[in-house]
Amino acid sequence: MKKAIYILIILVLLSIIIIPFFFNSAQNNKIVVAANLVSALASLITLVIAFLLFDKYGLKKDFVRTQTEIVLQQLESIRTAGFIIRSKNSFLQFFPSKNRIESYEMFYSEKLIFSQKYWEYVNHIFKLSSSIYMPKEIVEKINLLKPSMIEHLKLEEVSNYSKVTFWGDKIEDNDFGKMNGEEITFQIFYTYWIDVIDVIISWLSSKIDIDKLNIKF
Repeated sequence: MKKAIYILIILVLLSIIIIPFFFNSAQNNKIVVAANLVSALASLITLVIAFLLFDKYGLKKDFVRTQTEIVLQQLESIRTAGFIIRSKNSFLQFFPSKNRIESYEMFYSEKLIFSQKYWEYVNHIFKLSSSIYMPKEIVEKINLLKPSMIEHLKLEEVSNYSKVTFWGDKIEDNDFGKMNGEEITFQIFYTYWIDVIDVIISWLSSKIDIDKLNIKF
């Protein structure tokens, strides 16, 4: 706010200094030039006043507060995310968490295929990512986990992959395929989730004291 006041004072002083020079010009241009200067100065003053009022009524603070609430809700929804990854010889309950990295490492090389219902499940988790308040850097990371398509595999190819489902999702009821047609290993899938968590926590750390929150990932 102080900067805005200083800018306003400087503009007024400059106008006081400059305007007399224009009055030395031809008499028939004097009124036109003065009127233009006054109009321009009035516009600048109005702009500065608008900025002062914006800050005075806390609109900027309200925006940041709302944005922070949205990001916190998004982080909370990720805490509820959980998947079941099945292969011929293994069964893994996967929760996005750095604390479980040691138990996940042995599955890093597993190639994944995804249930057709994966799209619905993940979009429910990340429904807040479509909010206009969600920071772009967070949305960019989230989008890596939101499939635009699930590419079907031939039946004989399915056995070469581990299947990604979630609680309540009956494996026998689903078709499976590659997310966005890409070869995604468990390590890549896990990294996508951790990247989302990291960018959210980094953003929150710049806005609030997250040490006071119960954030454990």
